[in-house]
Amino acid sequence: MMNLTNEQLLKIEESSACFMTPEEIAVIIEQPVNDFLKVLKDKSSDAYLAYQRGKVNQKLKLRKRVIEMAEYGSHSAGQMAEVYIVEQSKSERNVET
Repeated sequence: MMNLTNEQLLKIEESSACFMTPEEIAVIIEQPVNDFLKVLKDKSSDAYLAYQRGKVNQKLKLRKRVIEMAEYGSHSAGQMAEVYIVEQSKSERNVET
């Protein structure tokens, strides 16, 4: 098990929000790449949660912007919003079964 400081966890979250790869993040937090990759597989680990939180929060910001642009008439943003709707619907079906 990898013991990470709060500072390292924050760096994981910030780096993930910039869509850095797990390998790159391992370098940033000065941890062996293979050890960090193993920790990320544990969905209950603080590292996994920090990684996902950064990625998902940034994804949320981007999607909000796309939806805003679609509401202002951007055709390409409207197409992206439709992709998001389909993606969400497929995911919801997986939850229901």
